[in-house]
Amino acid sequence: MAEQKGLIENIRDFFRNRNEIYVLGKILDGEYNFSKLSNKFKDNKEFILQAINNQDIGHRLKIDREGKAEVEDSIIKYASQNLRNDKDIVLKAIEKNPDALEFASDRLKDDDMVVRRAILNYNTTALQFASERLKNNFDIVKTAVQMNPEVLQFASKELRNNEDIVKEAVAYDTQYFKFAGDKIKENFPTVEKFTEKILYDNKEFALNKLQYTMSNFNSVSDRLKNDKEFIGEVVARWRNTFEFIPDKFKDDKEIVLKAMKTDGISLEFVSDRLKEDKEVVMTAVKNNWKALEFVPDKFKDDKDIIMEVVKQNGKALKLASENMQKDREIVLASITSTRYGTSNSLTTINEKFRDDKEIVMEAMSYSGGYGYELISDRLKNDKEVTYCYASQESFNITKILDKFKEDKEIIMRGIGSTWRESNYILENASPKFRDDKDVMLMAVKNYPPSLELASERLKNDIEVVRRAVEYDTYIQKDEDDNEKTYQDNYVFDNLVPNKIKEQFPTIEALLNSDKEIAKDNQWSKENDLDKSNTWTKKLDNDKSNDFER
Repeated sequence: MAEQKGLIENIRDFFRNRNEIYVLGKILDGEYNFSKLSNKFKDNKEFILQAINNQDIGHRLKIDREGKAEVEDSIIKYASQNLRNDKDIVLKAIEKNPDALEFASDRLKDDDMVVRRAILNYNTTALQFASERLKNNFDIVKTAVQMNPEVLQFASKELRNNEDIVKEAVAYDTQYFKFAGDKIKENFPTVEKFTEKILYDNKEFALNKLQYTMSNFNSVSDRLKNDKEFIGEVVARWRNTFEFIPDKFKDDKEIVLKAMKTDGISLEFVSDRLKEDKEVVMTAVKNNWKALEFVPDKFKDDKDIIMEVVKQNGKALKLASENMQKDREIVLASITSTRYGTSNSLTTINEKFRDDKEIVMEAMSYSGGYGYELISDRLKNDKEVTYCYASQESFNITKILDKFKEDKEIIMRGIGSTWRESNYILENASPKFRDDKDVMLMAVKNYPPSLELASERLKNDIEVVRRAVEYDTYIQKDEDDNEKTYQDNYVFDNLVPNKIKEQFPTIEALLNSDKEIAKDNQWSKENDLDKSNTWTKKLDNDKSNDFER
């Protein structure tokens, strides 16, 4: 019975493999066993072309499903000798799988066009299937090695001893030196010898390697190390390179200026002679203010140099001479430095400038008010200076004079600038402000729980309460990771008086209370023309005579 089933299956398989639609479908799915291909298809050009196309699709699907990186078989292997000698068929096959060149006829393996088409694919090893003549073709082999250095092993003996060909492979990875010919290995016993002599004497190759690490500079040929044009290009391109160049170039102004434009901090390695050159020093500090650390003392007292430095980093003024630290123009520039967000501050400037109103106010504006306690008593008594301090993020009401704690402008400015400190400001300011509606409206807007500090009168003021509840919100990301603002209920639940809650039992009702009030307002009831006329009448009634009206 089993033998009978096997016979039936073989017969069924025989007829299936003679069915063009079945075979092409299986190839399309990447599931066909080409060894079963019927002879009727092996010399059918149209069928083989279609099968090659289908195999490519199946191959891609196979990669997606199974992660395989290569076509396991090629239908051209099973085509007739006649079709394996057909240029159209072979070109189509290597287009889908370059290594299909293996199954081409000897005539096509010696065809320049066919072989070039096969090797112009990264990682292909198709060169191994080319004719011996083409394995000795310099252009073809060089191209093949550039696409996949591993194929150096398949080149002719002559080309494996060609320095230019071997260089292409070793430039990619030194491991491929193992495929070099015996003559090359006799001349260069190690790959290090080869790279130093052949590769690192090549300007383009050397520059390419140096972009990754200057540790490769030691491998650069002596000829290039002493080539001014090459060295100039190196220091102009990359930072952290000047240190490694020959000393003679560290005393060459043209080379040094190129280096300073790229990496000013490398002034550390410039010759002592050129460190005395103002143009060199200025170029270095323009690139990086930190170069000031390596300049001679005379330049630390040079106003042009120091001005350039403090414009980049105000705090660098501490590296300048004492004379420069007392220069008003320099100090002002150091305070307004914002290039790197490192402006000088009241804590670091010379003491004499802490009584200079312009400098003090600039310092507070640029550094957030830090160091206010260090300014002179005269300026602490200046309302404009105190107002400026109240505008800063570091504002601390306990540091200002008592008379300014009574000043509404100062208090409101402080509350408006430091929302997290609204409570702290109200606690330390004059108690009268807890009953000042303007102040409390701003306070509860910036920090809603400030309602707790309001006077009993304002705690029951619907406008103040509504403002506190309106701004009692929090931000949270939604399911799409977008920030959204949500209503909180802390103020409503804990600080809103019961009398107001009885009138407006929900947050929504309270927030809409301004609309309810508007309904009872004569300005809201009338149409736009009536509102305009009513407002005009009010204005006229306020005027003293008909002429004004």
